[in-house]
Amino acid sequence: MKSKLRKEQHEREQEQTHHVAMLRELQHMLAAERNSNQKLELELDDTRTSHNFEKQRSLFEEKVKLLQEEKTYLSREVEKARVKSNEPTRDYLMLEKEVTELRSERVELEAQKSE
Repeated sequence: MKSKLRKEQHEREQEQTHHVAMLRELQHMLAAERNSNQKLELELDDTRTSHNFEKQRSLFEEKVKLLQEEKTYLSREVEKARVKSNEPTRDYLMLEKEVTELRSERVELEAQKSE
C-alpha cells in the first residue's frame, strides 16, 4: 500500500512538473504573442502616420498648385493693367487735342501780329 501511495505521489509530482513546464511554455507563447501584437500596433501607427503625412503632402501640393495658378493669373492682370496704364485715356487725348489747337491758334495770332 505504501508503495502504491509513493507511486501515485510520484505520478502526481511528474504530472505537476509536466503542468508547470506546460504553463511556462504557455507563458512564453503568450509573451511572444504580446510582443508580436505590440510590434504590429507600432507598425500600424507608423503606417497611419505615414499615410497622414502622405495625405498632408498631397493637400500641400494641391494648395501650391492653386497658389501658382493664382500667381500666374495675377501676373497677367498686372501686365494688362501696366499696358492699359501706358495707353492715354480719352480725356487725356481730348486735352492734348485742345492744347494742340490752342498752340495753332497762338501761332496764327502771332503770325497775324507780325504782318
